[in-house]
Amino acid sequence: MTQSGLAASAADHCSRAGFVPGLGHQFRRHLPVLGLAVTVFAVSLAAKAHFSGLNSLDAIMHAISLLLFWPMLLPALVPMLFFRVAAFEKPESPARALAAAFRPYLTADNRLIPGVLMLFAISLFMAGFASLKASITLFQPFAWDQAFDEWDRLLHFGYRPWELLQPLLGYGPVTAFININYNFWFITLTMFWLHFAFAEKPGVLRTQAVTAFMLTWSVGGVLLAIVFSSAGPCFYGNLGLGADPYAGLMNYLRATAGSWPVWALDLQDALWANFSGNSTTDATKGISAMPSMHNAQCLLLVLAVWNKAPIVRNLAIAHGVLVFLGSIHLGWHYAVDAYLAYAIAGLAWVAAGWFARRWETV
Repeated sequence: MTQSGLAASAADHCSRAGFVPGLGHQFRRHLPVLGLAVTVFAVSLAAKAHFSGLNSLDAIMHAISLLLFWPMLLPALVPMLFFRVAAFEKPESPARALAAAFRPYLTADNRLIPGVLMLFAISLFMAGFASLKASITLFQPFAWDQAFDEWDRLLHFGYRPWELLQPLLGYGPVTAFININYNFWFITLTMFWLHFAFAEKPGVLRTQAVTAFMLTWSVGGVLLAIVFSSAGPCFYGNLGLGADPYAGLMNYLRATAGSWPVWALDLQDALWANFSGNSTTDATKGISAMPSMHNAQCLLLVLAVWNKAPIVRNLAIAHGVLVFLGSIHLGWHYAVDAYLAYAIAGLAWVAAGWFARRWETV
């Protein structure tokens, strides 16, 4: 019997043999993603033990972070469900329909146990990822910013990408809109998790999407981020590398922030303050430009919804294009950060698809 056939019989399995055997059945189905999550989390603990040691407080903080991860996800359900209700169901009262859709979204079609297991895997994975990201410069200090700046110039006809984009994007309202979209990325990331935890039926696409996500973030966001450790254009002037070729961009952003919301600046300042304070317990100190996980995740989102409703696919594409522009215009990334990120995400998607098709037919 295929894995999809097994999923269809999960309810009968639970009703005949009880909740615990049903949980065991779903646990076995989720072994790949659970295994990846445990591996990344274990590596993060080993890295922390190596660099700063572990104590009982670390275990408590990890447990608290895992518990807090769940309520942090719930607000993302609201815009996602509201869009689905308003765009596809079109009820007379979207707010009432939204309230009625909330519980079925989590529990319909026996989604609760698979969804909880998937979210547990993702939360464990992200806890490990955040810890490793905060340790990148302990493995490898920033060493590639000058090289990536030069590669950007070579690939863009002697210009830095921000210089090419500035005549098009260098207006207060445009910058503010791009920054809003860039921050909305965190919501789309959470929507990605929630959809493939609860809404997507067990099968090839669900397994492929979450496996590709974990591969992209572990290989790109940890391994290659260590190999190509870099701070990014917004921090170039803080690295003591000589004349700052991004001073003009940062001066524009700071001047614009006087009239329009440019939230990236506050976060950049906080990140550098945490980094320079050398606080190994604060995950927000993690700074890493290459490769760009913002752009990698946007490509994964587009690939995951490619065969969904056209409006969903087109919105994902538009969001991804704006994130790419924002990653450069807001000073977060060199363009080459995005190019490598796209390659990693694409390869991860292909590899995860190969694996998912075989896992789902075992």
